[in-house]
Amino acid sequence: MLVDLHMHSNHSRCAHEDNTVQTMVEAAVSAGVDGIGITDHLHPHIDPAIFADNRSQLSKLTETDLKVWIGVELDVTTLSGELTGNPEIYKSLDYVMAGIHHYHLDWVEGPDLSKSPTDILYFAQQNLINTIRNPYLNAIGHPWVGVFKVFKFSCDLLKPEWIEEAGVEARIHQTALEIPAWAMFKDDAINEDYLQHVVRPLIKTGCPLMTGTDSHHLVNIGKRIDRLTDLLLLEGATEDQIWSPAKLLGGRKL
Repeated sequence: MLVDLHMHSNHSRCAHEDNTVQTMVEAAVSAGVDGIGITDHLHPHIDPAIFADNRSQLSKLTETDLKVWIGVELDVTTLSGELTGNPEIYKSLDYVMAGIHHYHLDWVEGPDLSKSPTDILYFAQQNLINTIRNPYLNAIGHPWVGVFKVFKFSCDLLKPEWIEEAGVEARIHQTALEIPAWAMFKDDAINEDYLQHVVRPLIKTGCPLMTGTDSHHLVNIGKRIDRLTDLLLLEGATEDQIWSPAKLLGGRKL
């Protein structure tokens, strides 16, 4: 099953205004994926009614074979893994994801940026482990590489024991860790550093893996998800290891 489980509608300020539920579904069908998850940000100032609106838009669409889930990308607000929103909001969603990288936001506890890259990454690692253990969470968006992208770090700064620690915790708590297509492929070539330092060790832990694009534009929805899925399987991931919300709910069809 080819699924793109990380993308944003125009309810997220980071996304293009053309990203409605209808246009996103159309883009996904054109991309040839089997399912998508629409995961708008829930910052403290955002009205959670956006998720009901996404659900309403979805209900008005013509039937297709595409599975569509309404999820969320929460902020992780503290080192201990607290999340934006509240459990009552989460109950209305098909799955709950959080991203660890928004250290520039006022309401997010972040590392001391005067310290070394290793110290900053150690903070992010502890943040990740604590968040994996949050019982309300189903998935973590772009672990490590979201921080790399913000701070311009490279994968070789990661300690192998950190990857193993997170993979084991994710397996125990059944929290899926995203492997983003944008991190795996650079100009269509495989990002060998990411593959070697993050993806292969994670696969070996047996933790659930989530595939996504973090699309903010329609042209990126579903992009390289087929290649990403094939690569994960080639590297030893099992089909059961590649996670989707269908494992929670049995899926949602239009």
